[in-house]
Amino acid sequence: EPKLAALALRLHAVGADVAVLGRATSTDAALSEATLSEAALSEALRRAGVSVHTRLEDCASGYILGATAEMLPGQKGATMQAQPPVEPPVPVIDLSGSALLALAENHIGIGQASVMAFVDITNLQLAGRRVVVCGYDGAGQSVAAHVAAFGGRVTVVETDPLRAAQALMAGFSVAAFATVLPGAEVVFVTDNGPTLGARQVPHLADGTLLCAAGLHAAISADLLACARNRRDIRAFVAEFDLPNAQAVKVIAQGRPVHLAEGQGLPIEVSDIVLALHIKGLDQLLRGGFVEGGTHGLAPEAEAELAGVKVCAMGGGLEAKG
Repeated sequence: EPKLAALALRLHAVGADVAVLGRATSTDAALSEATLSEAALSEALRRAGVSVHTRLEDCASGYILGATAEMLPGQKGATMQAQPPVEPPVPVIDLSGSALLALAENHIGIGQASVMAFVDITNLQLAGRRVVVCGYDGAGQSVAAHVAAFGGRVTVVETDPLRAAQALMAGFSVAAFATVLPGAEVVFVTDNGPTLGARQVPHLADGTLLCAAGLHAAISADLLACARNRRDIRAFVAEFDLPNAQAVKVIAQGRPVHLAEGQGLPIEVSDIVLALHIKGLDQLLRGGFVEGGTHGLAPEAEAELAGVKVCAMGGGLEAKG
């Protein structure tokens, strides 16, 4: 995408030998092909000598200094995604513990991007609508807040008592699937929320809109397996019949809705995310790692970047002491 292409060009400008790696599971093939053949940034990548690959091992030949990654619990590190794996393990700057990353991606980016994508795709108003948010993790909090800002009536479904309490204290209703789904008009599934699966199908109201909101969120496969007689009723909207004679509308094939039209996260959010990767790269280049494995981003690097963001937004910091 253009944001990543701009990063690649910047790295190349300071002397890096850059290769771009894309995953088929998170790349729109048609959009990618159009981008590679037409977009000005991609042409600039070619002119600059940047290569494009689909496999990590194709662009990671020879000595590997390290990696930066937005790793999540249960996911393998970037160097372990190569086939064969990189041996011995190299240092990986793990950005998943970054408070600034969580603020940018979850608490701001996912909510705005997902809710705006839903509105753009459906052309429906959220004001007054009964909206269920499955999970009140960072993404769920962001989605709930943005839906409420549009006037939606939000109910959160949670299994974690602390998160449920947080949702209640933020002014949202909290209820179980069996209670809230019969009256729900829109359901947002998030990364770490309760699973909306086949067990919940009998509770879904006719015409409910289902969409996934999160970096890795998806409508569960067993729920979609219950559906039949698909009808495409609008771009990125498909209607499915359910065994209980009801029908539901699934947005963006049940994949993250903010990626449906290739918009992704707000550009300012991506700026922060990519800047964190650059800070991680700087940390790797400065060295000092005794062994491989995961390492957190240096707190002073994150604080410096947060300060730059504050100033860029017109704010100012009080001096310490």
